[in-house]
Amino acid sequence: MLKRILILVIYFTSQPSFANQQYSDGTCILLQNQVKEFSFNKQSQRYKTAKRSVDRHCINPVKSSTVNQTSSTKSSEKHTPIYAAKKLQPQNLTEPSNQAVVTKPHQAITSVPANTMQSLVLKIGVWVLVIMFLLAFLKAIIVLFAKRAAKSLLNKVTGRIEPVVSNLPVRKAEDINPKTTANVSDKSCSVLKNTIAEIVANDAGNSSGQQGEVVVNNLIEKVINNKVLSAASNVSHYTSVLLTNDNDELTEIDHLIVSPVGVFVIESKNYSGYIFGSQHQAKWTQTLKGRKTQFMNPLRQNYKHCLAVSRLLGVVDGVESLVLFHDKASFKTKLPPNVRYVSEMEAFLSGFTHVKFTDSQLEEFNTRLAKVISVTTREDFKQHISEVKAKQCDI
Repeated sequence: MLKRILILVIYFTSQPSFANQQYSDGTCILLQNQVKEFSFNKQSQRYKTAKRSVDRHCINPVKSSTVNQTSSTKSSEKHTPIYAAKKLQPQNLTEPSNQAVVTKPHQAITSVPANTMQSLVLKIGVWVLVIMFLLAFLKAIIVLFAKRAAKSLLNKVTGRIEPVVSNLPVRKAEDINPKTTANVSDKSCSVLKNTIAEIVANDAGNSSGQQGEVVVNNLIEKVINNKVLSAASNVSHYTSVLLTNDNDELTEIDHLIVSPVGVFVIESKNYSGYIFGSQHQAKWTQTLKGRKTQFMNPLRQNYKHCLAVSRLLGVVDGVESLVLFHDKASFKTKLPPNVRYVSEMEAFLSGFTHVKFTDSQLEEFNTRLAKVISVTTREDFKQHISEVKAKQCDI
């Protein structure tokens, strides 16, 4: 737009002055005489008018025949007289006269002067530049206010999350017993199953994630006490373990069981409603009260947890993944591998009977976990939450 305006300005300013209508040679002679006659007072209106007409309309005078001169003389008598043919004194210029006069052609009166057109084009160009500047300034203000609003919203969300994080317990090295010693008694599988069903039933009316974690904790303790994983008591249970992966990003493990038959990395989901998802889908869908919500495939999420555990413990074989869904949820697709309801956890874990780790290995695993947990702070949990929020914004 600016380029077009500059082209128009250059075009109008470059036009020759004789583009205005040219008077006849006779008219120009009379106008030149008038210029000479009133040259003693160049500030007078008569001198200025005659001088302007000569400069604009007498650069290339038009030659006229005798007939044209006669017709132009007759037509010129109809216009307002500019000056008398005879020599007039300056003091009589304003008095009426009946003598023959020479007037401007009608076309010269109605035409737009060239300098007026140039001024108009320049004004339009200036206004266009001003409007463009105002639009750019308005855009900058809108962007600034949008950034401030986004920052304010982020601070509000962070303010709601930080109190929850601050209430998370911080484990100390002296508070951690690497080995969980349980005074176990032989109970039948039916008794254990009834206990699990009772815990799940008591939690059916509570949809909070924190209460769901309590349910899983109680079930795992029941499994350990009933020697489901091992006939010995060398079984340890950890919750909310914060580890780093290969990209030095923090990842939180809900539950971690260290036993002779395997190291179990458990991801618990306290969801309700209908669940749709398969092993290879990137996102699963929850349908609750007619509303559909997508969430990350928990198998992929827990696979990253398993990698972090393998990296810490220095083993690959024997690290098992398990995703638990609350019994309030109902899968409408085929239940993927390593995905179970909370009430089926005991049956899943009881399928592992082959001993894979010795007591010395288990002691080393517990020592490493205790060391990591002892140095984990609340700031680490805050950093982890910030990383999760950043990933959600990117998605």
